[in-house]
Amino acid sequence: MQGYNGTIFAYGQTGTGKTFTMEGVDTPELKGIIPRAIDWIFNSIKSYPDQNFLVRASFVEIYNEEVIDLLNKNIKNKLILFSVVLKKFEIINFNFLIY
Repeated sequence: MQGYNGTIFAYGQTGTGKTFTMEGVDTPELKGIIPRAIDWIFNSIKSYPDQNFLVRASFVEIYNEEVIDLLNKNIKNKLILFSVVLKKFEIINFNFLIY
């Protein structure tokens, strides 16, 4: 818990289990990677009661060369992907969940 940035990336053909792997279902033994990671982060934060933490999370989907912000209720709002420097890309105008 010393200030890390992380990315969880699922890639593959339609119907191969990416969503199930990432999200799982609402039972402890079938939780996906995302709820397990969130549980771990917030359980770790509880062990440092005298410190303040900032947790930011985004949830995007790239499909058919379009980037979609899955935290935005307006699903028609496409995100902009642009190259900052050669081989480095940045997504702009998307939402963060901040805790």
